[in-house]
Parts: sequence; structure tokens; C-alpha cells
Amino acid sequence: MTTDIGTLRRASLGKPVVNVEEQYRAVILDALDFLFQGFCRL
Repeated sequence: MTTDIGTLRRASLGKPVVNVEEQYRAVILDALDFLFQGFCRL
């Protein structure tokens, strides 16, 4: 489950394919925020 993501060693993930952080940083952060906190509109 979600806790399993934090227990993987980086070496077991393999070689990086591409870095999407710069281009999609806001989208990724919004998706993680929604996953962990849910939808809340003020």
C-alpha cells in the first residue's frame, strides 16, 4: 500500500528514465496533496 512506497530502496527502482519534476512540479504536488489530504475548497 502507500507505506510500501517509502520502504523501497532506490537501487531496486532501476535506472531513471526522465525527470518530470521541472515541467510538472505543480501538477505532481497538487495530486499528492489531493491523495493525502482530500479535496477541500475554502
